[in-house]
Amino acid sequence: TVRYDSFMSMLVGQPAAKEGDLPIFVYNPHPYPVDTVMNVEYQMPVSNWDKKFTISHLFDENGNEILSQAEMPTSNLAIDWRKNTCFVAHLNPAGITRFDCRFSRVDKQPRPTMQPADGYYTVVTDRMVVKINASTGLVDSYMVDGVEQVENDAFCPLVIKDTADSWGMNSTEFRQVVGRFSCMSQEDADAYSGFVYNSMPAVRVVEEGPVRVVIEALMEYHRSTAVLRYGIPKQGASFTVDLEVVWNEPTHMLKLAVPLKEHSGQCVAQAACGREEMPSTGRECVMQKWVAVCGQHQALTVVNNGVYAFDYDQKELRLTLLRSPGYSVHPLDDREWRMDDHCHPHIDLGERRFSLEVTAGDIKERMEVIER
Repeated sequence: TVRYDSFMSMLVGQPAAKEGDLPIFVYNPHPYPVDTVMNVEYQMPVSNWDKKFTISHLFDENGNEILSQAEMPTSNLAIDWRKNTCFVAHLNPAGITRFDCRFSRVDKQPRPTMQPADGYYTVVTDRMVVKINASTGLVDSYMVDGVEQVENDAFCPLVIKDTADSWGMNSTEFRQVVGRFSCMSQEDADAYSGFVYNSMPAVRVVEEGPVRVVIEALMEYHRSTAVLRYGIPKQGASFTVDLEVVWNEPTHMLKLAVPLKEHSGQCVAQAACGREEMPSTGRECVMQKWVAVCGQHQALTVVNNGVYAFDYDQKELRLTLLRSPGYSVHPLDDREWRMDDHCHPHIDLGERRFSLEVTAGDIKERMEVIER
C-alpha cells in the first residue's frame, strides 16, 4: 500500500520532508521484511511547462539514494507533471517505510537504448540470463545459476479446444491445441498501439533503467489480441510476466505454456489449506497462489494474482487463464445442449489482465520461501 503526502509525516511521527521533496510512505502488512521492485505514481507539486524533463531521485530513511527509474505513467497528458517511478524497495516488517523523492531537470526524457543482438533481447543479472526472441516475443532461454529452465517459445499463449459446457463436467483435461498466438506485423502493431508519430516493431523495449528492463510483445490469434510484458530486474533470479488479452474465442480455452528443460515429474501447488503434490499427467488441476515444478536440483515457481488452474505433463506447465463456454449450458443425456437458433452469451469474453512472477532456484530454498 502506497501513500504520498506531507500530512502522512505527522501521522507516522516522522519529520516533515525538506522543501521541494515529496515523501512516499509504503505500508508492509506482513510480519517479515519485503524486498521488491515497486512502482508509485504521483503528481509533482508543481507542473513543468518548459522543454526539459524532470527526473525523480529516491532516498531511503537514512538519506541513501536507492536505485530508481522513470517509467511511463498512466496519464498521457503532454506536460511534465504526472510521474511513475520504479524503484528497489526494502520494506520494514509490519509497518511503514518512508522514502523521499527529490527532483532534478535534464534536457530531454531518457529513452530505452537496448537493441536486439543475434536476434535476442538479453538481460543478464548476478544470477540469471533471460533471452527474449525479437521475432516471436517469447522466452527462448531462462538460465538461473548456470542451469537452463525452459525450452524455446516459453510463455506462448495457447488456444485450446473446449466445449460449451459451462461446468466442464464431462472433462478432466484440456489438452488439444488448436492454435497459438503469434507476433503482429509492424504495421498491425503500430495500428493496434495507436501510433501516429512513430513506428516500432511488435517486440520492443518500452522501459529501461538501473532497476529493470520491460519488453513488450504484441500478438494476435484469429479475433483475439494479446500484449505480453516482461519485467526483468537488473538483479536477482525473478522476472514478471504481465498479459493483457482481448479474448474473442467462444468455446475455447486460453492457456500460457511454459515448456521446461529440466523436470522430474514432481509438481507441487498451494492448496486451500497448505500445499500438495499434483498429478503430472496433463490432468486439469486446481491451485491457489503458486505452483512449483521441481527438477533434479532446482525448482521453477510461478506466483499468480488470480489464476486458479493449470496442467502439467512432465514436459510443459500450462497455466489456465480463461475458458469461454456458453452461459449456463448443461449437458443432459443425448439432448441438444442448447438451441442453435440465435447468438448465445459466452463466459469471460473481452479484455482481461493477468500478472505472474517467475522464479527458479535451489529446491529447498524455493520451497521454504514460496509462501511469502
